[in-house]
Amino acid sequence: MAHAKNLVGKTLREAIAQFVPANNQGLVMEEAVKYDSGNSTGKFGNAIEAGHFYYLPNSDMSPDLEWAELKTTGLENFKKTEAKRVRNRVSICMINYGKKEEKGVPPVILESFETSHAKKKLESILLIFYDWVKGVSIMDLKIDLVDLWSPDINELRMIKEDWETIKCLIEKGEAHNLSEGMTNILGASTKGAKGEDRPQANNESIRAKPRAFALKQSFVSHIYNKMKNPMKKPQIQTSLKGMELYRKSNISFEDFVVGGLNKYAGKTTIQICKELAIVGSFNGKGQHAQRMRKFLNFILTGDAKSSCENIAEFKKTGLSIKTVRRMNSGLPNQHVSFPKFDYDKLIAEGDEEWEDSELYGMLTNRFLFIVLKFTGRESAPTFVKAIFHSLSEADLDEAKLCWETAIQKCKEKRYTEMPGAKDNRIIHVRYHDSLDKKTGRYRKGYAQQSFWLNKSYLKDIIK
Repeated sequence: MAHAKNLVGKTLREAIAQFVPANNQGLVMEEAVKYDSGNSTGKFGNAIEAGHFYYLPNSDMSPDLEWAELKTTGLENFKKTEAKRVRNRVSICMINYGKKEEKGVPPVILESFETSHAKKKLESILLIFYDWVKGVSIMDLKIDLVDLWSPDINELRMIKEDWETIKCLIEKGEAHNLSEGMTNILGASTKGAKGEDRPQANNESIRAKPRAFALKQSFVSHIYNKMKNPMKKPQIQTSLKGMELYRKSNISFEDFVVGGLNKYAGKTTIQICKELAIVGSFNGKGQHAQRMRKFLNFILTGDAKSSCENIAEFKKTGLSIKTVRRMNSGLPNQHVSFPKFDYDKLIAEGDEEWEDSELYGMLTNRFLFIVLKFTGRESAPTFVKAIFHSLSEADLDEAKLCWETAIQKCKEKRYTEMPGAKDNRIIHVRYHDSLDKKTGRYRKGYAQQSFWLNKSYLKDIIK
């Protein structure tokens, strides 16, 4: 472990110069530099394995370092601040859809989680976080943090739920319907799926994309922040009655959340707040969404004043909570927005893989939609239901087309010609703010925009 931590604050080139005997430096450097070409997200890890731990990358079932699995992931500054976010999910091991062992990986359908290949890999992971800089050699990227991670009891429970969700779909012969967004912490990420290689899955006539178990980007960001600030005290929660009930139960996280909320379906937002003695300053067009957020806080923490977003399970999953108001036509009253994007950053993402983009990370998080229905202009809306949702692989493929078009429009500085809601089934681009608050108008040709989920796409989800 001490040898691993010697990397902190150094580049791999500097580490080789400092820690490898002079007569071996040339050989070790030559081996590490081999991985400096191509666009593979795993090339930095391969170079670290060869250049600092002196073994060749492999797909062996046993942990890379005997005492831990070695994983690396890049960091980048978050929205022009000093804060950093993790760029990539962390791949754990391939998913074997079949009925016999392949390349040392046993079939998922013949495993239990407790004895699974994935769990063994997850038990002890040496995480190396490095500062990613576009166009810089992997030999010259500075390492920010090195630490050992193992899942705690609550993380392991949620990982198990995700693993079993993935296994269940494979057992049904539906591996082709797997999507990275269908789980919370452990995803089924695409792996080398650009070519024609499609492994035969269990009882399937349709061949599925090759996939790997991977810790999702939002969860790895949570791990990084916790490791980076080990002395930071967690925000105080006045009550955890709700989540303590979940942790003592045998039901899944999502079933617990939906079950607690949907007991109140059919009541108006005002009736719910009155029944649960939820008070606050509720004003403006967002007043009903504010009431529902306090309602969610109450169900999960036992106190409307304690934010559910401070709960560990929410922080780790990157769950996106959206209140959607349904009209009599069945359509939501508006599209659902994501954060504003920077044009130059979006252009830069075009040189990377779609799966490493900020939009892909947001779309593969789970969504919790809280659905309201308006029965009249003056009346309070009725709470219809709460529902978890994820984008399917076909949905993600469609969203990718919009992302690619938006990048091209940005390159051409045609900001007013972004793909609209009629151009894509899933998402579109439009202005995030109606006006610049300082000038009272858009900055010419450069108004801030964001991606939005289409109302028409949401209609079938919230019906």
